[in-house]
Amino acid sequence: GNDIDLDGIITAKKLTLNAVDTITFNGSLTSNDNVTATAATETVNASLAAHALAFDTTGNFLLGSNGSLVATNDSSIDAGGVVQLDGVINSPNANFDISGSAATSNPAIIVTGNETAKSFDFEAASGDFLLGSTGALNATFDPKINASSGVVTINGTINSPNANFDISGAAAASSPAVIVNGIETAKSFDFEAAAGDFLLGSTGALNTT
Repeated sequence: GNDIDLDGIITAKKLTLNAVDTITFNGSLTSNDNVTATAATETVNASLAAHALAFDTTGNFLLGSNGSLVATNDSSIDAGGVVQLDGVINSPNANFDISGSAATSNPAIIVTGNETAKSFDFEAASGDFLLGSTGALNATFDPKINASSGVVTINGTINSPNANFDISGAAAASSPAVIVNGIETAKSFDFEAAAGDFLLGSTGALNTT
């Protein structure tokens, strides 16, 4: 259909959802198999738990502040628009691939929630990456943040003492491509400013283990 609104509680095995316009999860979902959702825009305002989760949108994806994603196997969010994570990812055994896109100088991926996975691979195909001041990234195996044509700003917390963290951004010459204003912990950091500069702000700290 054009829209799919899921307001009740769902327990299923394998679940595949396709909508022309929107898919909205307002009720909890539990599956012991794969869950796939494809639409123009998608919103998750409830707890979704599955073997693996795959979200595919031509527009925006929103994990609302009351939403949570729990997966035991590798999962993905692939958005043609903005990915905004205000809720929680609690998937310590899963790798999460997350991609978004936005106009120049606008965030393609915004993280303000507390996110946990085995690893994250964030890809801002266009636009910027923003870890907000309330956001946190917790990973155990070599996460990556890449804004191939935008700025990476880390105002929140990275807490990944056993992981090597790769972060790359791009900006005009003499402008910051990677900005760190939070307190960050990892086994190691690899910062790359493909164009532009690296800025560790006055409130920022880098701790390696």
